[in-house]
Amino acid sequence: RRSTPPLARPAIAKPGGHPHRRRAPITALAHSPTQPLLAIAQGTQIAIWEKPKAPTTPNP
Repeated sequence: RRSTPPLARPAIAKPGGHPHRRRAPITALAHSPTQPLLAIAQGTQIAIWEKPKAPTTPNP
């Protein structure tokens, strides 16, 4: 019976929250339509996000 509680603990946390998301913020970029592989390879995920954002919102 003691083996049941510990097993149920991680099961609930798995679908509820994503531990990988907090540890690796790059994962969020991988889901983005932009070039995620390029960002991780170059190590400038922020630069890629800022680049497409600039043209998306033109300043008058």
